[in-house]
Amino acid sequence: MTDCKKLIMGFGYRNGKAFSWNGKLEYEGRLKDLARTACDNGADEIFICDRSFSDEDHEAVIGAIKETARTVDEPILAGGRIRRLEDVKKYLYAGASAVFLDVSYEDNVDMMKEAADRFGSEKIYAYMPDLSYLNRVEEYIQLGASMMICRASGPVPTLAELGEIGEISCTSLIFCGGHESVQEMAGDLKLSLGCPQVEGAVLTLAEDDLDKVMELKQILKGAGIVTDTFESSLEWKNFKLGGDGLIPVIVQDYKTMEVLMMAYMNEESFQATLASGRMTYFSRSRQKLWLKGETSGHFQYVKSLKIDCDNDTILAAVKQVGAACHTGNRTCFFNNIIKKEYWELSPIFFLFCYKASYSASLYPIIKMFSSNKIGLLTSIPSVAKISAISSIDRLFAILDSPLSRYTLPEVLNIFDGISVRFKRLNSKSLLGACFLTSITSYEIPKSFNFFCAFLHVVHFS
Repeated sequence: MTDCKKLIMGFGYRNGKAFSWNGKLEYEGRLKDLARTACDNGADEIFICDRSFSDEDHEAVIGAIKETARTVDEPILAGGRIRRLEDVKKYLYAGASAVFLDVSYEDNVDMMKEAADRFGSEKIYAYMPDLSYLNRVEEYIQLGASMMICRASGPVPTLAELGEIGEISCTSLIFCGGHESVQEMAGDLKLSLGCPQVEGAVLTLAEDDLDKVMELKQILKGAGIVTDTFESSLEWKNFKLGGDGLIPVIVQDYKTMEVLMMAYMNEESFQATLASGRMTYFSRSRQKLWLKGETSGHFQYVKSLKIDCDNDTILAAVKQVGAACHTGNRTCFFNNIIKKEYWELSPIFFLFCYKASYSASLYPIIKMFSSNKIGLLTSIPSVAKISAISSIDRLFAILDSPLSRYTLPEVLNIFDGISVRFKRLNSKSLLGACFLTSITSYEIPKSFNFFCAFLHVVHFS
């Protein structure tokens, strides 16, 4: 059980439309955009319930989960339409970190052990449509479920229901309620999340309130409920400020490390940044607080704040929406004063793609790519080896023509079972801001279980 209680944003999906997981609210936006808004503003995980009836619509839901997994960094819980083990695999390979099995269907209970053995117990949750199933919790644990998801009988769990949960030992639960606004749910969550066995709650929020999860966390924080909020390890009094009482802040993109801008903070803007999770500065020209993106919509969502060795400069890693510069440029640093031509060499890439039959043991690696958590990898279990992968979130693939960029899940989709020829390029070919200097050619038969190509990528400064 974790120390922090999780706030999970819940969605249902059917016929190309997203709605609240309990079906009471319909949303206008696309699932991936709704999930991104919730996660940017504090949601710890995304809960997606597949409400499809037909096989065709089921595949559309899988596609929506793939899109969402490529959009957010947070874990995704998915389930709802599980008829066989293949459905569990589809959710996981689409990018879900865990799959929930509805235990009201005995076939799902019968499948639970096989699913846990094949994919790992940490990826299998038991979904209980009401608390009458609590008396079978030990059975679900024995079968391999690592987490219980319980739906309350009403908008909030009753004291009696909480009492029943309190009698369960050696398990963690996630509560699903029917809240629809921050105001309605705040008091109720204090009650349910106060139960030691309850690890988190699946939220129901109106579309206009999806950006208020961090606000809700602050309310819970005030009531003594610990959630994942931004807490500074250094008090403001320990910062070394300029004569104007301000500290400079250098802002970088959290993925590319590109320097976006520089601004200043006072104590009030620093505390506002911690509370909201959105970069807030002090404007020297206007002499007031400045929430970045308040008028433009180009918000900066905090990923990390660091302090230099002298405690006089903050380095912020952020998720930038749109342009950082008021001129419309991505970065404020676009004017060259002097420049010497040079190329920045990245490591050799090992582009690999597995057919649909690839081992389940590869899923964590696939997930690393889809969630942009790419680091140095030394091996791929039982299949191939790789020397190094650069810390970027895009891989390059060659179609017959032209040269295109794809994320790994997209590559997997496109090339599944297809014979592909990678052509050698003798001259540099422009690809956005990148140049491809060499590609090793392979003719890959359909019978092969994977294909690969070595790419040497050169980036312009």
